[in-house]
Amino acid sequence: MVRAFRAVGLGTLAGAGTFTLWTRQCRMEGLGRDDPVFLRPSFAKFNPSSTPSSEMRDICTRRLSLDEIRPDLLENSRKGGSALVEGFAQGVWGGFGYTPQRFLLNLVLGGLPESENQLWSKQELIENEYEIGTEFTDHGIVVEKDQQSILFRMSDSPRNCPDSPRDMDGLIELRVESDFANKHVDLIFKTVFFAGTGFKGPPGGKFIPGPVDWAHRQYTKLLVEAAVARVRR
Repeated sequence: MVRAFRAVGLGTLAGAGTFTLWTRQCRMEGLGRDDPVFLRPSFAKFNPSSTPSSEMRDICTRRLSLDEIRPDLLENSRKGGSALVEGFAQGVWGGFGYTPQRFLLNLVLGGLPESENQLWSKQELIENEYEIGTEFTDHGIVVEKDQQSILFRMSDSPRNCPDSPRDMDGLIELRVESDFANKHVDLIFKTVFFAGTGFKGPPGGKFIPGPVDWAHRQYTKLLVEAAVARVRR
């Protein structure tokens, strides 16, 4: 039995080491309150109290050289199109990183009549252009979009409080920044989770417990790294 536990422990360490190595190019940082995402109309609408103590916010950046990006996406980006950020979103939600969560959500919520018009299959998620109002897996909806970014409202069914704050809410911005002069593209994943109706925890308590925060950061890196495959040539 000792040998078995030792083998499991070594396997876990090896797996963790492999994941760390695989996602080493994903840079995770805290997201400052001066970031433009906090000026979004949707943030003011769904988080009117907007107190830092009732938020969890971070940013993940993955840089790729221009010669790694699909030529059709680069050409569209040069012309001011949105195909590159759409490809990023397709890779995040239609890629292998989101597959387990999509499977579980589909198992529980996929058969509901209210959600039948949402995106559920891998094919739908990886081909959609994510226009405003697009709902998927009864867990997210596009609330804002421009040529460089798509803003999603997450963490609950889009059917719940569609136009008002929730106790637990979240915004995820997927953004691409193309620097043709320096020959690279940044894939950016911003997350802000918040208590839209106000934080009701104990004084000094954390809005999101440390272990959950840590797990979220690992999951974010998984989603971003999975999305790279969609935009890479």
